[in-house]
Amino acid sequence: MTRIYIDNFNLVKNKSNLDDLDKYLIKSTTEYYMYSEDSIYKILPHKIVKLNQVDYPHKMERFDKLNVLIDKSRYTIDKIPINHIPFVHDLRKVLKREYKLNPLAEVKFVVETNCRFNKDTIKDDKIKDDKIKDYYFVLKEGIEDLDHFIKENIHSFLSILGNV
Repeated sequence: MTRIYIDNFNLVKNKSNLDDLDKYLIKSTTEYYMYSEDSIYKILPHKIVKLNQVDYPHKMERFDKLNVLIDKSRYTIDKIPINHIPFVHDLRKVLKREYKLNPLAEVKFVVETNCRFNKDTIKDDKIKDDKIKDYYFVLKEGIEDLDHFIKENIHSFLSILGNV
């Protein structure tokens, strides 16, 4: 999965414009994570898995007036089952919203928001102070280059968000 970050794009400043994206929302999921000193774990419905980060060199590109960082790094699931939970850990709940301008688009805009996590019940979906954790564009699997249509989609999202 290739992620694209836009240099000098601050969604936190323009988060009021996020409402303008509602009609493009294609998927909203809640994910649960546990962070310890040495690992990141993902909490799935019936098990906890350890995530391994696979890093690739980042690449900076410029198109039009935008500087973009292209990141092909990803996480894989460790094959060794988890037998214990680290004593010292931090639980995180992340609401992940994915937007597309049209169903056939090869690029999505993703916004990850930290949510309140009640340790007694994991069904609390209130957004914690609208704290945006991360935001980026994702290319459709198998797409490597930023062609004209992908650049056009990115520009469209940025103009909706008031950043172009």
